[in-house]
Amino acid sequence: MVRLEYSAFLALIFVGCSARTLDVGSGSGPGATGIYDCSHATVTPLHTWTSPGDCASGPQQSQFLGEWEGSIAGASSADEASTFRLNVTGATDTKICGTLTFGVHAPLVTLPPVTGPDEIYPPDSILPTVGAMSGKLGPILGLPYAIQNGTVQGQHVIFFYSLREIFADWCALQTPYAYSQYCESFGCLPGNAATINLGDPTATCSTWYGADGAPFYTSCWKVMMCGSLEGYACSCNSQHCEARFDALSMSVFDITFNGEEAFGTPGNENVTITMHRVYTTDN
Repeated sequence: MVRLEYSAFLALIFVGCSARTLDVGSGSGPGATGIYDCSHATVTPLHTWTSPGDCASGPQQSQFLGEWEGSIAGASSADEASTFRLNVTGATDTKICGTLTFGVHAPLVTLPPVTGPDEIYPPDSILPTVGAMSGKLGPILGLPYAIQNGTVQGQHVIFFYSLREIFADWCALQTPYAYSQYCESFGCLPGNAATINLGDPTATCSTWYGADGAPFYTSCWKVMMCGSLEGYACSCNSQHCEARFDALSMSVFDITFNGEEAFGTPGNENVTITMHRVYTTDN
């Protein structure tokens, strides 16, 4: 167990010979963050997660509809994470909706419901697979991720997705805490110092807040997910929390369709993807 104390924004976590940053609050010294009355605070809008059915109404662009199988060029055929299924469930002349699932040969996965705000979620049997406790999330093979902010211009489609979508129901159960008395920013734990144990998400960790440095005890998993290592889960305003979706947490597909084939890039990466349509759905 490592005890973290810091002023301003950053603390260091030492794992073996490496160091990473963790932010579980802002301010400096005991009492700089804690529980404040922020009922007067301006509510900053959070990302509204798109559903696969949001584009189903209105005239449909049939050239996009259906399921497409794709892969990253040059990837090993044994690397399931480099293959994907794009299921376009709706497409108008301006927007596109559906799901992106990694692992063409992986069976479809449904995550269990969240039972409470302090639950380690997703189940700890999945954590080593996605790498959440290392702060670097990978996809859950076979799990559909909803297309976000999908746009259509002719045959050109751009859409986003976020691996942090898996935290959506968990984040929705969290209580927002102000980082300072100014009520300008919020997180899902109070405190300006913390203990963290990356090796055991079920262990008890704590943050400190209040004038006397009172401890706030919770799981190491929650300290990790409410901190700002690369993989943290939630964004909060003064009223609620949502799964994080911003420049640090989202990825993009940029695709041009041509009949039953399509090609493009996954964001700014120096690789290409190719796709072919497996079946067509007409609304």
